[in-house]
Amino acid sequence: MRGNVILKGGGPLEEGSIVLIPDPFDVDEPQGVATLERDGSFNCNTYTGEVGVAPGRYRVTLLFPSAKGKLHPLARSFARYTKFETTPLILDVPESGLTDVLLELEEPDVADWERP
Repeated sequence: MRGNVILKGGGPLEEGSIVLIPDPFDVDEPQGVATLERDGSFNCNTYTGEVGVAPGRYRVTLLFPSAKGKLHPLARSFARYTKFETTPLILDVPESGLTDVLLELEEPDVADWERP
C-alpha cells in the first residue's frame, strides 16, 4: 500500500511513521507500518515483513520519535492522530489493495504547538 500524508493546507507531513491497526482491534491480526519520507509519501508493509497490508478495516495512527526522553513536538500537535481511540483516519483495504492513498490531517492551531 502506497500513499501520502499531507496537511489540510496541502504541505506534506515530513517526519514520523504511520501505523495501521485492525479495527476492531485484534492482537492476532498483523498491523501495517510505514516511515514517512520528507515529501510525506509512504510504502506500508506489515510488522511481520509481508509486503502490503491484509484486506480489512484499519485505524491509522501517527508515531513520532522521541528524543532524549522528551515528547516530540508533533506528537503533541497531532495528539488525536496518535491514539487508536481518537484518530479520525480510517482505511478500508480491499482484496486488491490500495495505491495512491491520501491521508489528510487537520493542521493544529498555533496554540497547540509545543514551545521549545
